Amino acid sequence: MHLKGNFPFLYWFYVYILAMPTKEPKIHLEIQTSRKSPVGILRTTFWVSDQKKYRHHQIARIKNKTLNELRLIQASFRGDVVPADSREATQNIRSRELGASREILSLINRLNLQRMIYSRNEPWVQHVLAMVAGRIIYQDSKLALCNMWENTCLWELCGVEGRPQVQKHCYAAMDELLKRKKSIQQKM
Repeated sequence: MHLKGNFPFLYWFYVYILAMPTKEPKIHLEIQTSRKSPVGILRTTFWVSDQKKYRHHQIARIKNKTLNELRLIQASFRGDVVPADSREATQNIRSRELGASREILSLINRLNLQRMIYSRNEPWVQHVLAMVAGRIIYQDSKLALCNMWENTCLWELCGVEGRPQVQKHCYAAMDELLKRKKSIQQKM
């Protein structure tokens, strides 16, 4: 290069300027709500050291959008919005079965099985109905049905909050059911 031969100090100065990282001004969206409909103003903000104050450079105006739409656009400029195709866009925090349990229990109510078991609405009757519905849906043991409480709404629909206890919610309910065996058989 001809700068290097004649003016070596200029060559290094020139290279230094080219290698220096440039800071791009960040674009942000300012929302003005003083009018009938909100307006979004795309602008950059930068510091002017001579005047010792911030200056703004307006890039564009966004009109005919609702305030919520403008806030969503503003969040995307801030980096708070996750792209739809990203793995982080949707996260399954908790998933529980509801449909089958609700339908089987509604079928049990339509058949009036609850009244055939016992005329009063007692908690043990609800526990028996939960075991009947659980047997239809899951075809598993009472212990397994109690262990599924986090994955199904069945126990919750039958009035049991939290983890059901096998002895209290299953075997005690079956003992009550066994006491009413003759009465139930007469009603059927």
